[in-house]
Amino acid sequence: MDKHAPDEDKILSDPLTAAHITIKPNDMKRVLLGIYSPEDPKPEFTMHYYACDAPHATDHHDTELPQNGAYLLYRQFQNFGDKPCTVTIRRVEPDLRLDKA
Repeated sequence: MDKHAPDEDKILSDPLTAAHITIKPNDMKRVLLGIYSPEDPKPEFTMHYYACDAPHATDHHDTELPQNGAYLLYRQFQNFGDKPCTVTIRRVEPDLRLDKA
C-alpha cells in the first residue's frame, strides 16, 4: 500500500467531505456538492490531490443549476494527465447545504 495514499474510510466518514473521486486520464467527472440557497454566502471548498501528475493537470469548474428557489452546485473535473488523479473536496465551515443528512 502506498504510504501517501489517502485513508478512504477516514475521508468518507468526515462530515465535511463533499466528495472523494478518482478521475481517469483524459476523462471527466461531475460531482454534486449540495443544494444551496441563493440568499446565503457562496459555499467554500478545499481540494486535496493524490497520485496526480500535478494539480495543474486537472481542471475544474463549478456549475449552478436553479431548482425550486435554490440551486444545485456541481463541480466538474477534467484530467489532462497521463495517470489517474484522486481528489478529495472538503467543505469549509459553516456547512450551508439545505440538503444535509
